[in-house]
Amino acid sequence: MEHIKFAAIQHGNIDISSDKGVQDSRPSCSLLQLGSMNILIDLGHPQEDPAGIIEELKSVGLTPADIQYIFFTHLHPDHIGHKNLFSQSTFVFHKDEKMAFVFKNDKKIELSESSIFGLTGNSLAGPMKARTVPDLKKLGNSIYFHHCPGHTPGSMTIFINIENKIHAFVGDIFLSEEYFKEMKLPGSTWDEAPIPAQMEFIKANADIIIPGHGRPFNVKR
Repeated sequence: MEHIKFAAIQHGNIDISSDKGVQDSRPSCSLLQLGSMNILIDLGHPQEDPAGIIEELKSVGLTPADIQYIFFTHLHPDHIGHKNLFSQSTFVFHKDEKMAFVFKNDKKIELSESSIFGLTGNSLAGPMKARTVPDLKKLGNSIYFHHCPGHTPGSMTIFINIENKIHAFVGDIFLSEEYFKEMKLPGSTWDEAPIPAQMEFIKANADIIIPGHGRPFNVKR
């Protein structure tokens, strides 16, 4: 049986200072592959040159036309840049996102709660609503979207079992490994109150975290 493969298309970065504000806010962009299925998680900053993502896709033998789905952890502007490069893709995000209107003329799947998709190698099956958290070690080739409202109303953490390691694509719940170590809240947040519990949930369940603006890192227990 084929297994899901993961590659970083763009490593995120965050540079914020109290005196100068945000100097760099490049989001992480990740590629998932199974058979002929290609999925991106989050896109680049709209102010960046789109040639960067195009070149990174080219380096793994792909073009924007080869991407069937794009999953979004949330719809802040810096995570949805250059979406028009992927006009043939289906966009997946939570319906409560305030910027969902940007996708009104696109192919899309709008989630209403935590959900599970099956990935068969050439198609995405679902979503199936997840009333409880599934056994993440037994996900197989399924993908679990865990609704984590806080940073935005529709923020999602995407859990995938890759080579028996639970990968959590957390968006901006953790901006980087440094934010994880300090359990530091992100800025530009809709409601901070639920985020600490979400951080603890991710910390307890993930083996590898892909933060919204940093390199993937291992969770040490």
